This record gives sequence, structure tokens and C-alpha cells, in this order.
Amino acid sequence: SSDVCSSDLPSVNIIVNKETIYEGDSVKLSCSARAHPDLIEFRWTLEDEEIMEGRGAKEVVIAVDRDFNKKRVACFARNSIGENMASYTLDVKCK
Repeated sequence: SSDVCSSDLPSVNIIVNKETIYEGDSVKLSCSARAHPDLIEFRWTLEDEEIMEGRGAKEVVIAVDRDFNKKRVACFARNSIGENMASYTLDVKCK
């Protein structure tokens, strides 16, 4: 709706710092979220397993090898209304 003060679930995007990911790279994924009321917390998962070092963090750095190819990283952003998520599937190239 166009009501500026309406309460909404977060709208979430994942931003990746590399166009192309090669095995052995460290990849930084940033969770960009807008919400009203403001965000309370972030969490990250890799193939549905929580990434513990990403708990509460807006970004996470993953050292990838070829085993990470086609694995799905997801960021969950929660505010007092509820939780929303965005996901990104890793495409790892061999060196």
C-alpha cells in the first residue's frame, strides 16, 4: 500500500560481492532489507543449516570450494511483524 506508516514484513535482497565465484574464493554475501518497523535480526542458512557466525549479522563471508556448487544460501530478516527471506544459489567455477 502507499501508506508510509504501514507495517510490513521486511523486503529482503542478497548482494554478492563477486560476479563469478571460483573454488577457493571467499565470497561476501550481504543481506539488504527494508522494513517498517525496523529490523530486529538477521540469520543465515546454507542448505537449511544455520551459519552460526552469521547470526545477527548483515553479512556473511563464506570460503567456497567445489562442494559448495549449487548450494543455497538464504538470509532471513525478522522484524516485529514477521520474517522474510531471500536466497542465492552458489555457482562455483573450477579454477
